[in-house]
Amino acid sequence: MTFTYNPGSASLDDVRMLIGDTNPQADERLRLEDEEIARFLELEGSLYLGAAAAAEALAAKFAREPEGSVGPNTIRPSSRSDQLRAVAGRLRARAGRAALSFAGGISKAQKETAESNTDRIKPAFTRGMMDNPDAGNDHAQ
Repeated sequence: MTFTYNPGSASLDDVRMLIGDTNPQADERLRLEDEEIARFLELEGSLYLGAAAAAEALAAKFAREPEGSVGPNTIRPSSRSDQLRAVAGRLRARAGRAALSFAGGISKAQKETAESNTDRIKPAFTRGMMDNPDAGNDHAQ
């Protein structure tokens, strides 16, 4: 497993930047490896959703690590875990905003261009597809 961080060079580095997992000197138990981030990107299919999944995985790692000094009342779960869960929520919200709808065919030229595209998938429904060619014909059976 490997850890690299070179901002702007790859999507996994963007994920590291978004979740704050940028310290190569961090304990291996408290960081994500390149292969893990690559898998999150593959599973989620987008940068922000992959980063959210990575933040949740990193939060789980921090949740296992207590912080504080020795003593029964001073050991508590890492606050970093809560911070990472909050980051994951913000990243998921951001991913939802990135999905914008598209209204095609709103101009005549755009509609004609789309219709003339030979690679275009034919629409499942078309105007007149349910018209009965025999309607009004006295010879229809």
